Amino acid sequence: MEKCLSGRKEQFAKLSYGVTCTPGSNPGFSGFLPEKKYLTPMNALIEKFKSKVMDNDILSRIALTPIFFLWYPVLMISYENEKVRKDCITAMVLTAYFFLFLLLGGLLYWIPVIGTILANLFHFIGVIFYIGFSSFFIYSIKNEKKMVLKLINTPVSKIDSFLHS
Repeated sequence: MEKCLSGRKEQFAKLSYGVTCTPGSNPGFSGFLPEKKYLTPMNALIEKFKSKVMDNDILSRIALTPIFFLWYPVLMISYENEKVRKDCITAMVLTAYFFLFLLLGGLLYWIPVIGTILANLFHFIGVIFYIGFSSFFIYSIKNEKKMVLKLINTPVSKIDSFLHS
């Protein structure tokens, strides 16, 4: 973040946010909000909000919230933190299991007579699995307990070792 923005990025920052780039500086995230006096109280609120949201437990809870792919931006924000990274990968594995159940339900749908019942049952199992385990992991974070489930921890450890190799 030590280099100055160049070309169109500098023009965009200047036009959109009133930020000018001097040699040796980079407005980046620190210069995202313009220094206008009517926005000064807002800057303090944004900094306070950012400091609360960037807490490890809050990031883990956000990542494990049962909303598809919410783990992805959290993983990009806090990749270096091991706990948050593992929770994001856990949410990714839960999402993959849900889509697996959804795919199996779609395949079972084509079985005559009983296929629709089996498809609905597999979809229901996938939803209960995804929401149930997400809530279970959020509860374990809240109570500061370590949960070891082989069905989930095995792929999580393999993916984590793959990302770190």
